[in-house]
Amino acid sequence: MKKWRKALLLLLLVCLTAGQCITAQAAKKSSPKYKVTMNKSVYTMKKGKSVQLKASKNKAAKKKKVVWTSSNKKVATVSSKGKVKAKKNGKTTITAKLAGTKIKTTCKIVVGKPVTSVKLNKKSVELEEGGKLTLKATVSPKKPTNKKVIYKSSKKSVVTVNSKGELKAVKAGNAKITVTAADGTGKSATCKVTVKRKKVVTPPSDPDIAVGSVALNETSLSLLPGESKKLSATVKPDNATNKTITWKSSAPAVVTVSNDGTIKAVGEGTANITASASNGKSAACSVKVAYKGDVTNQTELNQALSSKMVSSIVYTSNAAGQIVIPEGDYSSKTLEINAPNADVDNNGKFKQVTINAIAQNTYVENSLNVVYFNASKGRIVVGRNGSATINLSNSGNQQFTLENNGYVKDLNVPGRNTALNIKGTEYVNVTLGAQAADSSIVAETELRIMASVSWDMTILPGGEHTRANIDNKSCMPSIWGLGCISVTIISDNDVVNIPAEMKEDLGISQKVNVSGNVNEYNLKEPEPENPDIVTPEEAERASESESTGEKQAVEEASANAKIYLLPYSNGNRGINEENYKTFLQGIESSAVTDGMGSFRIENATVGNYWLIAEKEGYQANVKNVVITSNQAEGYACGTTILLSNELAAREPAPSITGLVRIGLTAQPVSAGFQVKLRKGAGNVLGEAFMTTETDAEGKYQFNNVPAGIYTVEVLDLRQNLTGGEERYNSSSVDIVVAYPYLITLPECVVDQKMETVTGRGRVQFTLTWGTEASGASADIDSHLVGPRADGDGEFHVYYGDESYYANGKKMADLDVDDTDYEGPEHTTIYEETDGVYRFYIHNFSQRETVDSEMFGKSSIRVRVTIGSNSYVYHCPNQKGNLWYVCDYDSRTHTIIPKNIVSNFIGNTGDIGLSEEELNAKYLERKKSEALENAASVKRYLLRFSDNAAKTEVAAQIAALESQVESAANLDAIGAVINGLQQIQKTLNNAISSFYLKADNLIEYSRDVVNEYDEDDNLTRVRSVMRCSLNFGEELANPSVEAYEGSTAVLEATAETEYAYVIHVTDTATGLVCDVWVQILANQAQVELSNLAQNCSNWMSLFVENSEITADKAAVDGIITNLDQITNTESYQTASGSLYEILYKYQELSNAFSIDTVTADAGLEDWWTTQEIVYDESEENEIGKRAVLRIERNEDVTEEEILSKLSFVFEDTSITAEITDSDAEGYAKLIKATNADGVVKKIYIKVTVW
Repeated sequence: MKKWRKALLLLLLVCLTAGQCITAQAAKKSSPKYKVTMNKSVYTMKKGKSVQLKASKNKAAKKKKVVWTSSNKKVATVSSKGKVKAKKNGKTTITAKLAGTKIKTTCKIVVGKPVTSVKLNKKSVELEEGGKLTLKATVSPKKPTNKKVIYKSSKKSVVTVNSKGELKAVKAGNAKITVTAADGTGKSATCKVTVKRKKVVTPPSDPDIAVGSVALNETSLSLLPGESKKLSATVKPDNATNKTITWKSSAPAVVTVSNDGTIKAVGEGTANITASASNGKSAACSVKVAYKGDVTNQTELNQALSSKMVSSIVYTSNAAGQIVIPEGDYSSKTLEINAPNADVDNNGKFKQVTINAIAQNTYVENSLNVVYFNASKGRIVVGRNGSATINLSNSGNQQFTLENNGYVKDLNVPGRNTALNIKGTEYVNVTLGAQAADSSIVAETELRIMASVSWDMTILPGGEHTRANIDNKSCMPSIWGLGCISVTIISDNDVVNIPAEMKEDLGISQKVNVSGNVNEYNLKEPEPENPDIVTPEEAERASESESTGEKQAVEEASANAKIYLLPYSNGNRGINEENYKTFLQGIESSAVTDGMGSFRIENATVGNYWLIAEKEGYQANVKNVVITSNQAEGYACGTTILLSNELAAREPAPSITGLVRIGLTAQPVSAGFQVKLRKGAGNVLGEAFMTTETDAEGKYQFNNVPAGIYTVEVLDLRQNLTGGEERYNSSSVDIVVAYPYLITLPECVVDQKMETVTGRGRVQFTLTWGTEASGASADIDSHLVGPRADGDGEFHVYYGDESYYANGKKMADLDVDDTDYEGPEHTTIYEETDGVYRFYIHNFSQRETVDSEMFGKSSIRVRVTIGSNSYVYHCPNQKGNLWYVCDYDSRTHTIIPKNIVSNFIGNTGDIGLSEEELNAKYLERKKSEALENAASVKRYLLRFSDNAAKTEVAAQIAALESQVESAANLDAIGAVINGLQQIQKTLNNAISSFYLKADNLIEYSRDVVNEYDEDDNLTRVRSVMRCSLNFGEELANPSVEAYEGSTAVLEATAETEYAYVIHVTDTATGLVCDVWVQILANQAQVELSNLAQNCSNWMSLFVENSEITADKAAVDGIITNLDQITNTESYQTASGSLYEILYKYQELSNAFSIDTVTADAGLEDWWTTQEIVYDESEENEIGKRAVLRIERNEDVTEEEILSKLSFVFEDTSITAEITDSDAEGYAKLIKATNADGVVKKIYIKVTVW
C-alpha cells in the first residue's frame, strides 16, 4: 500500500510539473513579440517648459516607429520625437506606441509647480538595534502641485523606512535612506544611517561609592592660538569607587583636550572643557582663544586682522618702515595707529580708523573708511579705488596734506589754525567748521568747500575750479593764485565770483599765448558796392537788423586797436571803460590788432587779467580774462567789440528781451532763474547793474538800458526744487546795446549739473554761434571722438551717427543738433571709458571751402561742463573750417585745450582721424572702389560674344584686379582705377556705335537684361533695344547703320521676346556685341489707357453728380473702343477728349484750396496732399483721395485737436461740414461745397509731430 502511495504521489508530481511547463509555454507564445518602455512614468513641469521623453524598444521592435500622442494637447503637446512642451496647468498622458501594434507605454505629465529641491532634517543618524527615529522631509517650493515624497532604504536588512519616514533599526550595519519627490522630477535627498549593536548592561554585583562632585583648578581661561595648558580635576569623596575622569571639548576645532587634561588652543573661538565622572558628575572650564588686539609688529597685526574675536586693534611701535594692511573686510573692527616713524598702506575696510601718530610721509587709503586724523603733522593719500571721510582734530593746530586720487566724501576741519595742502587728480569736499578760524588752504585740485568761517586760500595749478558755499558774507575767503572762484552765500541766496590775486612767491611760471580779434560797430550809410548783384541773404540781413532811417550799424574788423593785458588785483577790481586809463599809466600796450582785427600776446603768465581794447573814436572795452593752467596750448579771447562814440552816445533802449535755453534739450528754462546785467564784457564780478528773473517761457527783460557793452549772467538760485527738477550751472553772454540801431542779444544757454553718484559730473559740450543777421554760418557741427568700451578703436558721435551705445548703455550722445544758426548743439558723455576724448567743431556750411574766413565771423563758443565746473573756449579768428577745441582725459578728469584751426575737405565721418589713419582709410576705400570697378567692367564684358578679343580684355581686367591688394599708396591704386576706366570707355564705344531706322519707329530705349543659372550666378548680360510703335506690331522697313570704326548687321531672330538681333563689331578691337531688338507695339492705346485712368482718379475726388456721370461715360467709351484707334487722327481725337476732362477736374480740385487751418492748442503743422487708392490686390489704381494732414504735439489727443479744428478756404464762398470718415485710416471727412453745388471730399489724417 505504501508503494502505491509513493507511486501515486510521484505520478501526481510529474503531472503537476508538466502542467506548469505547458502553461509557461502557452504564456510565452501569447506574450507580445515587441516591447517598448519609457524613461519616465510620471513628470511634473512648469508651463512653457519642455522635457525630452525617451522610448526604448526591444530588439524585435527595433525597426518599429514610435508614435507619440498626448491625451490633452491643451495641457501639453508632444513632438514626433518625444519632446513634451507644457501649455497650461493640468494633467495629460503621453503615450508612446509602436506603429502597427497595440504595444505602448505611458507617462503621466502634470503641468503646474514642480518640486525644485528636497531636504531632510538630518544628513546622518546613529541607532541601536531596535531603535526608532522619524525623518522629516521638506520640499521646495512650499506649495508644489505634488508635494508627496517616497522613502526608500538601501538595505532593508539594516534599517527599514515606511511612507511616513519612520525608521526602524533591524541589525548592525550601514544603510542609506533616500527620499525622492513623487512628482517625477527626480529631486531627492539622502540620510546616512549607522546601526550599532544594542549594549548589554550588567548590573554590579556589589554597591559602589558614587562620585559626589568634580572640581577643576580653572573655570575660565584665555589663550593665544598654539598655547597649551594642563587642567587638573578633583573628585569627591576621596573614596569614590570609580574616580575615572573623561575629558571632552565642546569645540575641538578651537581647543583640544587629552586624556590627562592637557588642553591646546588650535583655532579662534570659545570652547567648554568638561571633566566627567562615570556617573555623570562633571565640572567645566570656559576657554576663549583669540589673538591679542594690542599689536607691535606686522605679524601680530596680521593675526589680529584675521581674528574673528578681536574687535579693536591698537598698533603701537616706534619702529620705522611700512605697515601694510592687506585687502579685506574688517568692518567689525576699529584700528588705532600710534606709529610716529611708520608709513601705513591700508587696503582694508574698518569700522573706524584713528591716526594718533604717523611719520610725516603717508597714510595710503585704498579702501572705504572713516579716518580720524589726530597727528599734528601728516599726509594721507587716497588711492584711485579708495574712498574716505577724514576728520581732523578738534584741537586744531595741524599741518595736513591730502592727495586725493579717489573719492573724499568729506574732509572735516573743526579746529582753528589748521594748514591744509590738498592735491591729486580728483575733487575734495571740505567742511570748515565754525571754530576753524585762522585756517588756510593750498589747493592743487578742485575743492568743494562748505564754510562757517573765513579762511585764506591759495589756488595753484589744478585747483582753479574750486567753489565754495558759505554761511554768510562774513565767511568770505581771501584768495591768491589762479582762477575765479564761485562762492554761494547761503544766507543771501546769491552767488559771487572772486578772482584770485597773483603773488610772486607762489612759483607760478607757466606761459601761454593769448589771441583774439576785435570788431567795431559804426553807423554808416548802406552802400553796396554793386547793388545789382546783392545776394538775397545780404538783402535779407540788411533789412532785418540793425538799420533805421538812412543809416545802419555795421560790424567790421577793427584794425590798429591797442590791446592791454593788465594783471588783476584787488586794487583794480573796480576798473571799467570810464576809469581804465587811471590803471594804465606808464604801461605800454601788449599788442595792436592787424588788418583783420586779430591780435596775439606771447608768453603771458597764467592768471587773472583785465583785457582792455581801445581805439580813437570808440568806447573802450574792458573784459575780465581768466587764464588757467590747463590752457597750455594757448588762450583764445574770442571777439572783443568796440562801439563807436556815436553809437555809445545813443539814448537808452526802452527795453531789451532775451531768452535762456537748456543746452541738453534746447528748450526754454522755467520761471525763476536769476538774470544779472553788468557793464563790460565777460564781467561776472561785483554788484549787478540790473537784476531780473526769467518768466515761464524762459524770457527776461531789462528796461531803460543805456548804450554800451554788457554781460548777462544767468544763475539758478531757485529754492525748494522738487525731486524731478534739475539744478543748472550759471552761464553768461556778452551783449551790445545801441538803440535803435543795434541790439545784439544772443540766447544764453545753461547746462544741467548732471552729477553722478560719485559726485563727479558727466561731461557736456555746448556749442553756440552767431545769428543769421550777424553774418554767421548757418550750420556749425559738433564732433566727439572717444575710446570704445570694448577697446576696439574709437567711436564718433556727430550728426551722422548721433548715439554710441555699449553693453546696453548709452555712452555718448549728440542730444541736440541745430542746423539753422545760433545753436545750441549739445553733446554728452554719459558713461566714461578710460582714455582720451577729442572734441571738434566743423563748419558744415563751409565744408567744401579751403581757408574759409567764416570762423572769425560766426562768434563760435564752446562751453565744456563737468558737474558744476565750466570751461569756455572761443574759436580763433583763423582761416579754415575745422576747429580742434580740446581733449578730455577720463583717467584724470581733465580738459586739455587744443585750439587748432585747420582745413578738412572730405567725408565728415572721418573727422578726428589722424593723417595716417585718413590715408589708410582712403586707400582702403580706393581699393574697394577699384574692386567694384573691376566687377562692373567684368559684368559689362558679359554683353559681348566670346572671341579672342573678349579673352584679351578679360586678361587685362584680371591683371589690374591682381594689383589692388598690393597697392601701397593712392597713386598705385589710382593707376589701377584709371586702367579699368579706360577699358570701360573702350567697351562703351564698342557697344554704342550704330543707330536703327524704321518708317513707323516713334522712339527707342536701351536697356540690359541679366540672365542667371540655377545657382543664381550671372551668366549673361543681354543688351536690349526696346522700340515703341504707336500702331501695329512690326517695324516697317527696318535698317541699321554703323558709325565709323564699326560694322553692324541686322538679322531677324526666332526668339519669342525679340524680333531682331544687331551684330555690332568694333573694328579696332574686334569685340562683338549682340543687341536684341524688342517691339513695344500699340503704345498709343497704352497711353490712352493711362490717361483715362488719370481722369477717373481726378473725378473720384468729388461726390458724383450728373456732370461727373456723363464724363465717366465718355471716358469709358474711349476705353471700350481702344482697338478702333489705329491711326494718328483717331489717337489725337481720343487723347484731346481725355485731356479736356482731365484739365477740368484738376482746375476744379485746385479751386478747393485750403488757406488756413487752426486749433486752440496742440497744432504743430498741416498740409494737403493726395493719396492713390488701389483695389484689393493693391496693384491696380481705382481712384485717389484728397487728404488734409494734421500734425499734433504729444500734449493733446486726436479727439482734442479735431474738436477745436477750424479751416478757411481760399474761395470764401465754399462751405464745409466735418463728418465721420467712410474710409479706414482717416479720422474725419470734410465735405466741401462750392457755389455751383459741387462737393469735394477731403479726408483728415492726424499724426503726432
